[in-house]
Amino acid sequence: MPGFNALIVWCTLVLVGVLVIVLGPGQPDPAGPVASQALPRNTWLKPGVVTLPGYSGRYVVANAGVQKGVALRPKDVADQPMLLQPPAVKLLLTLQVPPATIADGLNAGSKLKLCGKAAAQIASVTVEAIGCDVAATAQACTAIVEWQTGDAAAVAAAVKDQRDDLRLFPDTCK
Repeated sequence: MPGFNALIVWCTLVLVGVLVIVLGPGQPDPAGPVASQALPRNTWLKPGVVTLPGYSGRYVVANAGVQKGVALRPKDVADQPMLLQPPAVKLLLTLQVPPATIADGLNAGSKLKLCGKAAAQIASVTVEAIGCDVAATAQACTAIVEWQTGDAAAVAAAVKDQRDDLRLFPDTCK
């Protein structure tokens, strides 16, 4: 009879455990940072873009980005942007950008005008990633932009003698 009592106690404990699992609380709300806006791949995280502090200066590296209201997972962010090797018809340029431009919303996916001397537009470009040295006293920022072109000679001719004069503008060259 003692074996039968032990079996009854064991079955009762198993039943209570199953009931706790089935009727217990559901999935907890995500405790991680939640995106306050849609974040495309290579977006540089500025303060206020995610709900938890401490993520500023990092990059979204998820292939499809992160949608608004979705929690970021550890594998969705990194310290450096994830740039792929561009195909032969694309050119990546790295240019200085003023921090004020970053504050105005410049980030991965932005469409800009590449301008040279005398406010002449050279090409339309897309920002692949930005980077800012937040540790410096005067925040220094750079943008990696993609220039779609099929002709390297045309690129060379367009930027010849303008390397130090290349600038980025959102609408029109100034």
